[in-house]
Amino acid sequence: MKNELVDITAADAKPDVLRSALTEVLTDASWWYTRAQENHESFLCQWTGQSRDGRKRAEAIGKDPFPWEGASDQRIRTVDEIENDHVKTMLASFFRSRVQAVAMDADDVVRGERATVLLKWVVWGQMRRRLRRELEIAARWRQRFGLSISHICYDSQYRLIEQPIDIAAIAEAVIASTGQPADEAAMGQATEALMLQFEDELLDEQSAELIKTFSPIITAAASRRMVREIRETGTAMLEIPEVYAAQPRWQALLPFVDVFFPMNTDDIQDAPWIAHRELISETDLRARIETEDYDAKWVEEAIKHKGDRWTQSGWADFLRDEIRNERGFLVQADKNLIEIWHFSTKTNGPKNTTAIYETVLHHSVKDGTGKHALQRYDHGKFPYVTHVRENISRTLAESRGIAEIAATWQDAIKTQHDSRSDRTDLSTIPALRVPLRRGLVRPKLGPKAIIPEVKQGEITFMDPPRFDGGSIEIESSTERMVDRYFGRVSASVPPERAVLHAQDLVDGWLLECNECVQMCLQLTQQYMPESIMVRVSGPTPRPQRMTRAEIQGQYDLTIEFDSRNLNEEFVMKKLDAYAKILPMDRQGRVELGPLVEQALQSVDPYLASSSIRSAEAAEQKETDAEMENWKAMVSGIEPPLPDGGGAMNYQLRLQTLMQIIQSNPEIQQMIQQRPILAEMVQNRIKSFEFQVQQGENAQIGRQGAGAVLQEGSY
Repeated sequence: MKNELVDITAADAKPDVLRSALTEVLTDASWWYTRAQENHESFLCQWTGQSRDGRKRAEAIGKDPFPWEGASDQRIRTVDEIENDHVKTMLASFFRSRVQAVAMDADDVVRGERATVLLKWVVWGQMRRRLRRELEIAARWRQRFGLSISHICYDSQYRLIEQPIDIAAIAEAVIASTGQPADEAAMGQATEALMLQFEDELLDEQSAELIKTFSPIITAAASRRMVREIRETGTAMLEIPEVYAAQPRWQALLPFVDVFFPMNTDDIQDAPWIAHRELISETDLRARIETEDYDAKWVEEAIKHKGDRWTQSGWADFLRDEIRNERGFLVQADKNLIEIWHFSTKTNGPKNTTAIYETVLHHSVKDGTGKHALQRYDHGKFPYVTHVRENISRTLAESRGIAEIAATWQDAIKTQHDSRSDRTDLSTIPALRVPLRRGLVRPKLGPKAIIPEVKQGEITFMDPPRFDGGSIEIESSTERMVDRYFGRVSASVPPERAVLHAQDLVDGWLLECNECVQMCLQLTQQYMPESIMVRVSGPTPRPQRMTRAEIQGQYDLTIEFDSRNLNEEFVMKKLDAYAKILPMDRQGRVELGPLVEQALQSVDPYLASSSIRSAEAAEQKETDAEMENWKAMVSGIEPPLPDGGGAMNYQLRLQTLMQIIQSNPEIQQMIQQRPILAEMVQNRIKSFEFQVQQGENAQIGRQGAGAVLQEGSY
């Protein structure tokens, strides 16, 4: 479904058009808010009149409860349990998955391997701590509300630092702004003029404006204070923002609460516009004047409206507060934050091209925008990815959450549980049968209580209702329906059906995460300095930093995970199967490297990520090790001879040793002059040749014959 594009140009941001489009969505989304609130309440087991002890109380309900005061009112967390199971599976699949970036150019295999190393370092390394939280939120909202959004951006984190500033520094900056060289004469003139200016209190405002050019976050009051300090002491401390961390950022968002788009959208990349609400501090907003070229006057106006929220988004505000504050507490800190809106808008360009513009607005600032410019990301997409629990129609918003399906089953289980709990209460302390003439007597019930009796047998306990097994059967049958529908592991669900459900959950989730990881790689290639990329992944034939065209189509990314690997028994059976199948490979068609990597990944993904090297790195390690052994022999120390045990590339070791000897005549002469060294070298060569021959003998044993043209035979 293609949506009609909003007509907006680079010269005119048309904030009113964007505000109108957003207002329309807030109205259209009212049905979604109702569903979302019901889903959230089912997940939390919340309803009107709850008490802390899980009992029905007239004080909480506002009327006499049914069937009596103190009757059972338990929270049965079926929806919560299903969501937790799904989220744990989704997180495990992502962090245990096998990721690989394959270069689209078949001749650039090395570059693809380097990109994979870089990607693992950035996403599964540097981003891991924060990503773990955001992934869990995105997964939970996906399963709870049917839909969640991930925002993938390149984030620069700032912190305030202090640096001294004096007349000399100001003079140097003034000269630099004119484009003239800062020679001794120019510096002297500028310094003298500024000293006279700062000594004149009537020129404090002019001097303060000069100081404000040094930092985007300094206020007018702070700059005037610094003028006085420079006049009195010759120097002042200036606060400036400093970038201390820069990397891709993966943030979970809730649709129609944090991020908005037309309700008929079926693919977020086809939406005509997307609006993203952000709460930002005054310090961070001021810093964006310098870092993201925000309009300074607009920023000052927006800061005047701390705590203001778009009143027309009341439904979204209510739902957001419910989700962010599950116990109903208000976030007081939000009152000191500024709400800004990022509109990403598709625009018709020349020759049927489409451009994406970013417009920053504040609802209460009617004049101008914080920023209006082409989107800075070279991948050319909206920086958003949707996570959809199910596809029952083309529209994203139609996807249902777990609670919409399981809420009635949860209520049915609760009803039966409360019924049996109330029956137990009646059996523990049954009601009393008292003659009518003693109706005003209220005997005290409880252990060891003494109840006066006028006539024997006059006061008796009522017989509690006889036990009925139907309640347990109803609850059990309801639980079986839940298990079958969601494919949970249980006696009522065939194992193959449970595996099918789990793999379907994992496949859909990883396919969505694949898009997010792809964007992270593209942003890394666009913004990360080449020096850091080379330090992490090693040099490549061509730079990892890429052009816009290369970023948009350079790598095919795969993220794979077999949900059965979560079962340790299955993993061990799979490894046993590998061991039985490999001897059947009489043509040598199985490449052992990827097989070993996959096997270790199944057993321990964290060990695999830290221990498995690329083929190139493994060969380099073998070469370096044999070089060290040669140095030891030259020093008179004989290294251990290979005994056939452990992992060692004997052929490569032999080639390395022979290359050392044959490449330098001086080495050959040294070996001839040192008999012991010559004997160590000869023994080592014979040992390597023996191990190579043993490997060939094993191959001959499988094939029945050896190759005629062996290397070095003729």
